[in-house]
Amino acid sequence: MRARIGILFFRLMALLPLGGVQTMGSMIGRMLYRLGHREKHVTRMNLSLCYPDLDDATREQMVREVLIEGGRSLAELGPCWLWPVDKVMGLITETVGIKHVDAADARGKGVVIIGPHMGAWEVAGVWVSQRYPGSPILYRPPRIKGLDPLIVKARERTGSRLVPVGRRAVAELLNALHRGTGVGLLPDQEPKQGTGVFAPFFGIPAYTMVLCSRLVMKTGATPIFIVAERLPDAAGFRLHLLPAPEPLDTGSVDTSVAAMNRGVEACVSINPVQFQWHYKRFNTRPPDEEGETGFY
Repeated sequence: MRARIGILFFRLMALLPLGGVQTMGSMIGRMLYRLGHREKHVTRMNLSLCYPDLDDATREQMVREVLIEGGRSLAELGPCWLWPVDKVMGLITETVGIKHVDAADARGKGVVIIGPHMGAWEVAGVWVSQRYPGSPILYRPPRIKGLDPLIVKARERTGSRLVPVGRRAVAELLNALHRGTGVGLLPDQEPKQGTGVFAPFFGIPAYTMVLCSRLVMKTGATPIFIVAERLPDAAGFRLHLLPAPEPLDTGSVDTSVAAMNRGVEACVSINPVQFQWHYKRFNTRPPDEEGETGFY
């Protein structure tokens, strides 16, 4: 039932222009702020941890804006998944930093495109698929299994090849990088136990995937961070392409992962309320911290 409702919702959103989609998303976000106790609690806790100097009124306003932006992100999945690819690409009205990708491609050692969950990350994913046709994209099936066929079809229509998380996926990503092409990953959610390390994120230890770092260290590929920032008044999206603020291919894996998280922080600074703060980013805690259920 949840899958059917979700599919119907996304199909309805795909019938609307971007302005209508974002208006619906704003309504969902405002409803979450009024009624979504869990989302509001997690957002408030994350912002308290990462922006401790904000006064209560400013933080609460930010909580509201985060949930409204989150509602817009949800509603935009319909167009991102169901519109023609060229129509989705047309939503990108400005691109900042393309020179960094051009330089990375010229090196010929592959490019790891690192995109956090902020703004319209599905729009960013479509851009990656058009820049690197046929490249493998790491894929984790959704919790609502009935949505899986829709998501797979939507993402593969762009020319990407979805590979489920696992050993085969790592091999596919490495092969693509050795061919000098690009691959895309989302680095900002907790990996399975035993596949990550703790690294600072806004000064708080966060259990973080090591895959991006290992790919860069093994292949010499260039890491590039990507954000599709939502513009006001349904004016589309500004695509940001940022070089890593620090090298990811020097030192230890721990050092590299910490540098990657600083890259994600740089992405967040572009427009903090468009980051997915309602995700339990700090749920897993280091062994030396008391408690086992995180801050939530």
